[in-house]
Amino acid sequence: MATIAPQLTRLIPDSKGTKCNVELEPVENTKYSQILRVPFKTEDGKDLRQWVSRFDIYPYLERYTQDASAKILDILEGKPDLIIGNYTDGNLVASLMSSKLGVTQGTIAHALEKTKYENSDAKWRELDQKYHFSCQFTADMIAMNTTDFIITSTYQEIAGSKEKPGQYEHHYAFTMPGLCRFATGINVFDPKFNIAAPGADQSVYFPYTQKQKRLTGLHPQIE
Repeated sequence: MATIAPQLTRLIPDSKGTKCNVELEPVENTKYSQILRVPFKTEDGKDLRQWVSRFDIYPYLERYTQDASAKILDILEGKPDLIIGNYTDGNLVASLMSSKLGVTQGTIAHALEKTKYENSDAKWRELDQKYHFSCQFTADMIAMNTTDFIITSTYQEIAGSKEKPGQYEHHYAFTMPGLCRFATGINVFDPKFNIAAPGADQSVYFPYTQKQKRLTGLHPQIE
């Protein structure tokens, strides 16, 4: 089985001077990490050649997940041990893929659209043509509730403060009139939430070349 960590993203054939049209690109100064790019497909099965706004990509994601899953299985010669999603679209793909392959899923939201736009849930219908909040909020709810763990930067991101609810807390109960209502969307006290504060402890995170810092004594337990 191959020992690499593919970073999955979208392949854009008409990328105009960038490497976004390269299927497999090694990450500089790493030994096993590579960027894997898979294109979106149109309804007739052709590659979608142009860039598409993040608000307009949802119709492509289910087919994309199928194509990306097949490509990853081929490259790794087996299933991955872990799938981590980023942002709403990436987390939805991670949810679909981890469910399909039966592997552990992690979620990193970075930013949740519902908290960026005031009353976006109540006004979803008038904003949906441009922002497709009905798709975005539903995708966020699927990812939050299917993932095995969620990584955040601060406690405030999860549960907020006395004055202001957190990004995830905003998703506990809300309504998109005429579409759906979430009574218990996400439990902000669920142990699946993990806080990884900004910055890195250099005694824990260090270049792979500094082998003397590795906790080699734990290898037998891990293996």
